[in-house]
Amino acid sequence: MFFLLKIIGFGCIACCCGFYLGANFEINAEAKATYESIRPLLALYALCLGVYSLAAICIAYNINICLHEIGHLIFGLMTGYQFVSLRLGPMIIMKVKGKLRLYRTGVLLGGGACEMASSKKDAEHMPVVLFNLGGLIMNFVVFLIGIAVFLQMKNLISGSIVLVLSMTSLLMIILNGIPLPQLGNDGSRAVILCKDTNAREAYSNLLKITKYTTDNYSIREMPAELFSFDKSIPMTNQIITAQAVNQFQYLLEHRMYTEAKEMASFILENTTNIIADQEIQLRSETLFIAIVIDQDKESAKKQFGLHENSLMQTTHYLSTLRVLYAYYSLVEVNLEKATKYAKIHESIFKSIVYPKVAEMEMEKIVLLTDLLQSVAGKTE
Repeated sequence: MFFLLKIIGFGCIACCCGFYLGANFEINAEAKATYESIRPLLALYALCLGVYSLAAICIAYNINICLHEIGHLIFGLMTGYQFVSLRLGPMIIMKVKGKLRLYRTGVLLGGGACEMASSKKDAEHMPVVLFNLGGLIMNFVVFLIGIAVFLQMKNLISGSIVLVLSMTSLLMIILNGIPLPQLGNDGSRAVILCKDTNAREAYSNLLKITKYTTDNYSIREMPAELFSFDKSIPMTNQIITAQAVNQFQYLLEHRMYTEAKEMASFILENTTNIIADQEIQLRSETLFIAIVIDQDKESAKKQFGLHENSLMQTTHYLSTLRVLYAYYSLVEVNLEKATKYAKIHESIFKSIVYPKVAEMEMEKIVLLTDLLQSVAGKTE
């Protein structure tokens, strides 16, 4: 849904940009003389306009993402949060044990994230509104300044650039500000955290887990209470569901595979709002357990058949690549596909910036490799 709304927003911005350029574009008198002479010019102009609008929108949107995350950072610091990390496109700045470090991620373009830790020990008194709405406030400021500048500009190209920047700011305000729970955006998060004490507790735990991860702690080294989840709490929003997913991850990393599978099934059957990435994570890891731990080919084939499309659409995730490597190595044996996904996994694995996260991922690969060697030994 978010992707669809964004595409519609991009289309509206392109129309505004095109209308502005078209309304102010002047053709000389000689070109206006005959229709035949003006037709090629108009076709070329339309093509150039389309390419220009698309490029301008993509660049402006990514600039606004960066400004949005900086807004979270500014208002987080203003309300007592502690800096953890800031990702802007392919670069991420992290505070590791008191020192700022710059890393390059595997992301080529787009996206951003501002991670901060609350200085409040109890979730009840943790400030949540300004930090979560800080990005929207920044986008609103950019929108107002952009419109003010645009109205004063005379140059056609410069004016269109400022217009697109302002309109993409407005688009981000709409997409992130309107509190739509199914999107899990900034607006809905702020509303949920103000009303739901369970969500505030879960959110506090999420921030602490992020801080521990940045400080190079594995899940096994973190306090167990950060991953506790009361199954009687309805999973009606993404914050509560994320806490449940973290408990699944805790069980998985402690190699409590039966409990992890039960937790994954419970989440998928009972949640009414889950982030797509986390749903893929649950399905990928439970499939990996079926293949590598349980060595149950029939169950693996059934799970794969039900979720093949979603897995194939998320081959930029390590968990998906790992399970595809395992599936085509042990279940539906296809050496070409297995090698393909193993190589992609290896290339993305190198971009992990958290050492303990990489270590836990490598443990799973070792389990798979040991099983492959065992199977190969039996067939010789």
